[in-house]
Amino acid sequence: MRSRLRRIKADEMSAFLLASTLSAMNVISLEGLALLLGGDRFMSEARAIVNLIGNGIATVVVAKSENEFDDEKYKRVVEEMKREKIAG
Repeated sequence: MRSRLRRIKADEMSAFLLASTLSAMNVISLEGLALLLGGDRFMSEARAIVNLIGNGIATVVVAKSENEFDDEKYKRVVEEMKREKIAG
């Protein structure tokens, strides 16, 4: 049982705990609970995207603070991406 719980993502576990608590307290109907859990799946995707963007920004900030960020390479890559987007 313990190994099975390790494979469950934290956000899925929190949604399960919220659902079971609300259900036990008769605070929300079964239909409302289904809507709540259905919406949580989309919110999970949004949290993942925000986390990815935040990690990218933090990487650049740390690289600049350590003087490891190569401005010339950054500019070259951005220009190449712009050319590919225009050509594509």
